[in-house]
Amino acid sequence: MQKNNLSKKSIGIFDSGIGGLSVYHEIIKLLPFENTLYLADNAKMPYGNKSETLIKNLSFNSSNFLIKKNVKAIVIACNSISSLAKDFLKSKFSIPIIDMIDPIVNYINKKSLKKILILSTFATANTKVFEKKLINKNITTLPSSFLACLIEDKSKFINEYLDEFLKSVKDKKFDAILLACTHYCLIKDLIQKKFSNDIKIIDPSFLIAKELKTILENNNLLNSQKNIGNKYFFVSENKRMFKDSANSFLKIQIENLKKKSCF
Repeated sequence: MQKNNLSKKSIGIFDSGIGGLSVYHEIIKLLPFENTLYLADNAKMPYGNKSETLIKNLSFNSSNFLIKKNVKAIVIACNSISSLAKDFLKSKFSIPIIDMIDPIVNYINKKSLKKILILSTFATANTKVFEKKLINKNITTLPSSFLACLIEDKSKFINEYLDEFLKSVKDKKFDAILLACTHYCLIKDLIQKKFSNDIKIIDPSFLIAKELKTILENNNLLNSQKNIGNKYFFVSENKRMFKDSANSFLKIQIENLKKKSCF
């Protein structure tokens, strides 16, 4: 198949739920002519409390679903999956796979930021992936078992929970706060309000979109069409909640949404 035909294929993006839409949103802004296919395995979310073996199995199934849809590249729009399964997935599939870890690490290591608070899931925190990869940084990691679920459900208790969750760190001095869960990026403005304005909030979403663009360019896979790309969405349950949350957090109008009970 010719490269120009390959370039017209969709970009596959997946997460356990709506969190990855923060990455999707930046991708379609940076690459408006690309066709995209977003998969949310929301029947099994949250992934951040699951075992490494289960996360690998679930993410393989999601990736394989996207491969069968003939995507040209995959974006793992989930830090828990990226922390535990990115190398596993890259060994199983031959197309480009972009994860949430390496672009963030490369970005932070080039900055003069020294004291960094990392907000994450337990799955990500337990790998100590950022402690291992970030050079000469003073890192405090604060994981949560519940915040991603509260965001997914648009809970009215998000603000109240944040106050309790951040109690141990809110008066400490940090140069930056890394949102190491894509769900958290959906409430970054609320998180910023809990801290001094001179503390930088690092939302990785745009970094991932930039990394995707670079990889597509390097592989001659950028779509050369000049029409706005087609957008398709798949969920494993609750289409209505997914659509409502996408509109509530990012003003995304979801069309072409299908439910898949098994990947």
